Amino acid sequence: MKILHILAAAGAASAATLAASPASAQLPAASEQVIVRYSDLDLSSQAGQARLNRRILTAVQIACGPESDSDPHGKNLIRECRHRTFDQAASQAHGAIAQARGQGPSVLAGR
Repeated sequence: MKILHILAAAGAASAATLAASPASAQLPAASEQVIVRYSDLDLSSQAGQARLNRRILTAVQIACGPESDSDPHGKNLIRECRHRTFDQAASQAHGAIAQARGQGPSVLAGR
């Protein structure tokens, strides 16, 4: 099955920040996982890669939760979550794209 697991986690630092922030602050859940399927996409094409990227962006927004203009600190935490989660998902996507192009995963070996 061709899927990416998007996992957004509010780390211990975010939990500590929550204790110091107002009760109205909305932070993402401690851990939210969203599955992005791509078996229907041709990742060797630019169009397939663009569609996967849009799916990842949508999944990241769902996993990290909505922003609130009334809570600037919480909004910054959500943005940090989105950047961190997107970077992790992009790493998975690059592997899937390399495999679709027939390049396979790159492995470094040394002695």
